[in-house]
Amino acid sequence: MKYKEQLTKENTMNVLKLTAKDFKNGEYVGTETFDAEYQGSVEIEGSLGYQQISRIWCSGSLYIEAGTSIKAGSYIKAGSFIKAGSFIEAGSSIEAGTSIKAGSSIMAGSSIMAGWSIEAGSSIKAGTSIKAGSFIEAGSSIKAVRGLTAGRWVTCKLSLKIGWRIIAGVAPWIDGSDPNDSTVTCGKLESGKFVGTLVETGLPDDKTEQANAVCNHRQTGKFCSDCGEKLEAEEGE
Repeated sequence: MKYKEQLTKENTMNVLKLTAKDFKNGEYVGTETFDAEYQGSVEIEGSLGYQQISRIWCSGSLYIEAGTSIKAGSYIKAGSFIKAGSFIEAGSSIEAGTSIKAGSSIMAGSSIMAGWSIEAGSSIKAGTSIKAGSFIEAGSSIKAVRGLTAGRWVTCKLSLKIGWRIIAGVAPWIDGSDPNDSTVTCGKLESGKFVGTLVETGLPDDKTEQANAVCNHRQTGKFCSDCGEKLEAEEGE
């Protein structure tokens, strides 16, 4: 089932839809504060570029359409899945009851946790730990200051940098018949202690190629709507 169809099926009577009118000059100005858990799902309109919000907290799913990137000053929490067409970032944690999936990067000042999977088209970065009940996959790099835990496998195309231990294949419901369930595959393991099957595929020789694998900044404006990096200096800088 597609994410949008799942969101509608979950709670057709209680879906908060945030559109262009809820944002002004790159900041959220809507009436819902998310100080308490919103009882339902949240859907954010696409093609809004880079937008900032204090927090998002909902009991259902969070669906961010393509072309909109969200940065939360504190946390992003969803009782079900989080799906973003571009990148998502939070000053503290990002948590989902099931899966977290982003077309570009997933970044959190503290932890990133999902009951099922974590997938990013580009990088996954956490100020503390990364934990998923099933697999973790990134199109470029994975970095965590502390540990990384996956119920099944971990895969990234570029570097894997973990401050503490890397644990894979610990889901209690796997029977060990699939060797991929406990495999860590990466371009290069830069740091982190891991005991298990490690497959290093190698890094691109060209540093430019490595940089482009993270983001090629195809978007225009002050911020890249794919990765959130500032592209234009603010006045006075």
